[in-house]
Amino acid sequence: MSSRAFLLSCPFPSGIPADDLPQAGSWCMKWNVPLFWYAGFSSAGRVNLHHSEIGLEFPTFHATPEALAENLASSRDVMLDLLPSELRDDYAGLYDAFAARVKSDFQDGALFEIADFFALAEFDPSALEAFPGEIQKLDDARNGQHTLTLDDFLFAGAFDVGGEPAPADDCTAVELATRWRLILTGGPVDDQSWPPEPSPTEIDLAEQMIAKARPQRPRAMEPASSAPVSSNEKPWWKFW
Repeated sequence: MSSRAFLLSCPFPSGIPADDLPQAGSWCMKWNVPLFWYAGFSSAGRVNLHHSEIGLEFPTFHATPEALAENLASSRDVMLDLLPSELRDDYAGLYDAFAARVKSDFQDGALFEIADFFALAEFDPSALEAFPGEIQKLDDARNGQHTLTLDDFLFAGAFDVGGEPAPADDCTAVELATRWRLILTGGPVDDQSWPPEPSPTEIDLAEQMIAKARPQRPRAMEPASSAPVSSNEKPWWKFW
């Protein structure tokens, strides 16, 4: 089973069981929680939802359209400070595009839900509180009371952004740079055109990371000359 994170378009979800949450207008990401999603939410929006299938209440976070816009604006510099400095300008543009798209897609409010990750943690109570802990640290950083690091985000995969692919990964530089963008933003379920294309700076760094990850192949030996043997010269095997 793959773990998935969701942004769901819905009004305040008090009393709604997780099984009945709307899926229309949702964003989704597999395997990790996109880092920029945290930026739209605060501890004030915590809502515990009941999941009847697994018999568990788990924390989610809701933001009204107004709160979503305010949180995204106040989180911008905090988020960008977490990313590779050589890509800050490029990711500033990506963050702004992400914020604009999220505000457009979630005009009824947004719910941040990662229940799949709690299931993978085998319902460990400490895992249930790790998600609210991430949001609280972001709140503190917005207020100047905490300096965020990527270690503060247990469920995000942002350590891979700007890093080397696996040696066996046969991706191109454009594919790797696009993957970094998706790790940060996720994307709408029904829109394959997201995210915006990576910049030349991102692609150049991706090329460097791919070169570092893949061992250099030894140079092929020069092929033997195929020039015909001179009629005046005996082949090596003719010794008479």
